[in-house]
Amino acid sequence: MNTQKEPLDWYKVADVDELPAGRVKTVTAGVYSLALTHIEGEFTAMDNSCPHQGGPLGEGSIET
Repeated sequence: MNTQKEPLDWYKVADVDELPAGRVKTVTAGVYSLALTHIEGEFTAMDNSCPHQGGPLGEGSIET
């Protein structure tokens, strides 16, 4: 059984000060478009495509 894993590629997509708290921003990592969020001091990245409408999540707003 091969237990070796492929190395991960890391991409810097933004500086911390580029995304104020409570905001969302579209970023690109390699060939992937992501929605970067900043909520209560934590940053999260997710697929930028809305599963319901197909539009870009990074152009929306955050509701908590």
